[in-house]
Amino acid sequence: MKHLLIIFSLLMSSYLSAASFTSTCISESGRSQYDLELDTYSRDGTIRYRFAEQDVFYKVHIDKVESDLIEGIAIFESSSSGESKGNPFKFTFDLKNNIFNELNITAYCK
Repeated sequence: MKHLLIIFSLLMSSYLSAASFTSTCISESGRSQYDLELDTYSRDGTIRYRFAEQDVFYKVHIDKVESDLIEGIAIFESSSSGESKGNPFKFTFDLKNNIFNELNITAYCK
């Protein structure tokens, strides 16, 4: 039985380390929207961030994949609303609870 649990645990960690996730997340205030496309195998992806009149695209580098948590950094790539630069930000994506966090913003994902 112990061996079965170890094998299952290894399979689940390999699944997470080689999976793609797509999700839309809305901040608690309802004013910010994040469209996530994360690939834990290639450790990259994109985040589209919309707030008020802003529509900004970030390139993602995933630093850590552990259990049900993905951590990474998002770096400005482009904007369809006129911004020519943006601050990079660190983020976490809690797969178990479908929660995305960046700085002091919590967004709930579907």
